[in-house]
Amino acid sequence: AAVIAVAAIVLAIIFVLPLVLKTDYSIYIREGAVYYSHLSEEDKPVKLTANLYKDDESTLSLEDLSVLMEEEISFCQIGKTLFYPEKMDSETFSYTLNYQRPEEEESETVKIDADVYSYETNLIGSYVAYIRGSNRNLYLFQTKTGESTKIDSNITDYHISTLGNKIIYHNEEGDLYRYDGSESSRISRDVSSIEHISKSGKD
Repeated sequence: AAVIAVAAIVLAIIFVLPLVLKTDYSIYIREGAVYYSHLSEEDKPVKLTANLYKDDESTLSLEDLSVLMEEEISFCQIGKTLFYPEKMDSETFSYTLNYQRPEEEESETVKIDADVYSYETNLIGSYVAYIRGSNRNLYLFQTKTGESTKIDSNITDYHISTLGNKIIYHNEEGDLYRYDGSESSRISRDVSSIEHISKSGKD
């Protein structure tokens, strides 16, 4: 197993959000820890997690790690909420999903769930749809209540609405469903994949 032990790895995850944060920021990895920084020596970086990897070492190459982190780190501009992984398993690619609002003075890490394989947030980061476990269970998490609701299992694809109150998802049997916040209803059978959903269809 190759141990990633470099002084600092700055991934290609530099975001410019002038309309919201009015500053540039970056997310970088240093000695297995993930930091959020304003790219200024005057501001102390925020340590998001000290445990990026599940174990002390990782078999991921720097290239694979960079791609994976780009896919699994999300900053919701309006809600100023940063979603990110920790305790990543280099064999299964599962991780613990957290969120934090790093612009707040008393910002704290909030754990959403463990054994997560993918996730998608709504526009302001108030809802999070995610896949958990080997059965690929689909859950919906609300940051306001801190609660997760299981929706279905054996999911292959899913998309959360802009408001977060609806989810379109596809399962291994080829069924396409729409979850409206309380229950799921089947839209179609024998669907190969979800190719596109209009904004109005997701709201």
